[in-house]
Amino acid sequence: MAAPHGGGGNVNVNTNDIGGLVGIGDISDGGLGATTAAGNEAACVYLDISHLPAEDVLGHFPGIAAELASRGIDMAVDRIPVTPAAHYLCGGVQVDLNGQTSVAGLFACGETAHTGVHGANRLASNSLLEAVVFANRSVKTSSQRFADKAEMLEPLFRKAEEDATDLVRRAAAAGGTAAAAAHFDEDPEWARVMRGEVQRVMWSAAGIVRDTKTLRRARAELEIMLARCESEMLARGAGLYAHELRNLITVGLITVHCASARKESRGLHYNVDFPDRVEGERRPTLVTSDTWVGLSAAATPAVPATPAAARTDDARVPCNPR
Repeated sequence: MAAPHGGGGNVNVNTNDIGGLVGIGDISDGGLGATTAAGNEAACVYLDISHLPAEDVLGHFPGIAAELASRGIDMAVDRIPVTPAAHYLCGGVQVDLNGQTSVAGLFACGETAHTGVHGANRLASNSLLEAVVFANRSVKTSSQRFADKAEMLEPLFRKAEEDATDLVRRAAAAGGTAAAAAHFDEDPEWARVMRGEVQRVMWSAAGIVRDTKTLRRARAELEIMLARCESEMLARGAGLYAHELRNLITVGLITVHCASARKESRGLHYNVDFPDRVEGERRPTLVTSDTWVGLSAAATPAVPATPAAARTDDARVPCNPR
């Protein structure tokens, strides 16, 4: 079901292993299958590799061995407590092989972008491919675009720089620069509380094991939170953490919307109501401004589409929920 992966101590879990899913599902919903480690609040399952030679274990996983030792666990002898965790977003803003989005001149790369290289799962270290290869291609393409349009764009950039400089100068003259910056960087109590609510909803509904009813309930809750967040931003001012919160809610809404639209289980996505893979569903789910306006409850279903770099053999990629 699970095995250590890499010196950093990642754990691979195959979502096609029903026994593994049962254990993870018990953790997520607080079921009886979860075990609470002594002294810890979080439920967990245990990974036991004490049957392997200690020298091999410590030699292959020095990083995780050191981390566990600092917490009083000898991975060569003791059981290792394991819980699911979100680490990397599979999906994002759709781009072509050069990082160009559907908006001319707007590029995206890294975890923000949907390049298609992950398929239904994320391969270990694919972040290097996205952060290095696609970033390099995006830089080259955007630089060339700028060079081709420099004569037209440079006056616009100069004007924007002059306007920004003038704005800072006027704020400083009014004695409000430092105060305004401090206010913008504040983490208000309402935003902290709502962020916790978003995390609770997403942990409950959008983890490794999902079901349709919970996904729909999560979408309804997140839509209410989005409206509340925007109302608070209008009433109290929109600072850094408020903007970040709104972004988190938006991503959460898109995630549960797309998960609800897929009537199968594939790769990282497992829905107990649709446990089998369906050939007709083997394609990415794309949400556009035409199919989902305003993130409203009346939105139409997500539209399946295939990006330029999408892979079609995703069902055979091992799961790596890092």
